[in-house]
Amino acid sequence: MKVGDQSENKFLFAGQFSIPGVEVVASGQEILAVEFATLEKAEAQAALVSEDGYGIGLKYVNWIDTPQFFRNGKMIVIYDGSQSLVTDTLITAMGERFAGEAPDEV
Repeated sequence: MKVGDQSENKFLFAGQFSIPGVEVVASGQEILAVEFATLEKAEAQAALVSEDGYGIGLKYVNWIDTPQFFRNGKMIVIYDGSQSLVTDTLITAMGERFAGEAPDEV
């Protein structure tokens, strides 16, 4: 998987969590990475995400594709896509998704 540009989160996932994230382009797919100051803050923010990934706190997100949420330590990663290479790489790096569904489960 090729990782390309990184930029401050300005539009695609803007405002979903209490701090801004960084958008990363990997294999042509946009991914949002958010790193929190503590494990407790990451856990609290992860707890706001509904099981299907369409709700974050009181917000409903109309995703373009199939949202997938991963958490490892203080980092939460969101991938709104269905490319298996990206999903498999995120599972390897971050562990199983904590919210959302694999595209083939929808």
